[in-house]
Amino acid sequence: MSDERQRRGIRRISLYNLTRGMIGSAYSPYLSFIGASLGLPGYMLGLVSTAGTFFTNVSQYLSSLTRARPRTLVLSGNSLSAIALALMYPFMGSHLLYTALVALVMVGSGISGMGLSLLNEYYSRGSRSVILSRMAFYGSLGSLPVIVAGGLYMASNTLLAKYVFLVSAVATLLTSFIVTGLYHE
Repeated sequence: MSDERQRRGIRRISLYNLTRGMIGSAYSPYLSFIGASLGLPGYMLGLVSTAGTFFTNVSQYLSSLTRARPRTLVLSGNSLSAIALALMYPFMGSHLLYTALVALVMVGSGISGMGLSLLNEYYSRGSRSVILSRMAFYGSLGSLPVIVAGGLYMASNTLLAKYVFLVSAVATLLTSFIVTGLYHE
C-alpha cells in the first residue's frame, strides 16, 4: 500500500471515529436512564444497562467468524443500528420493544465495530500504536460536548430522546459512507 493511500485511509477512519463517537454519545449514555424513566421492570433495565457490553461483544465475536469484508460489516452493522434507532422513535413507550431495540442497536454496533477493527488493522501497519491511539482520540474527541448537550436537551423531558434516536439513526447510516470506499485486501 502506498503512503498516500495509507494517509487517506487513516484520515477517513479518523473522521469516521469522530462522527461515530459523537453519534454514540448522543444516545448511549442515556439508554438506562430513559429505561428507568419509562418504568422498565428490573430484568429489562438490567438488559438495557448491560447491552452496550454484552450484545456488542457477542456480535463482534460472531462477526469475526465470518469472511465478510470490513466495509460490508460496517455498512450492515450501521444499517441495523440505524433501523433500530429509528424504530425507537415510535415504539419508545413499549417496554419490550425498547429493550429489544436497544439490544439490536448494540448488536449493530458490534458488527460495525468488527469491520472498523479490520480497517484499523490494515491501515495502521508500520506504526500501529501511534495510529490506533490517534484514532481512539478522535473517537472520544466529540463525546463530552455531545453528552453535555444531550443532558441539557433531555433535562426537562426524557421523551425528547426519541428525536435524538431519529437523528442518530440518520447520522449513523450516513457515516457508513465515510469508510465504505476504503480499499482493503
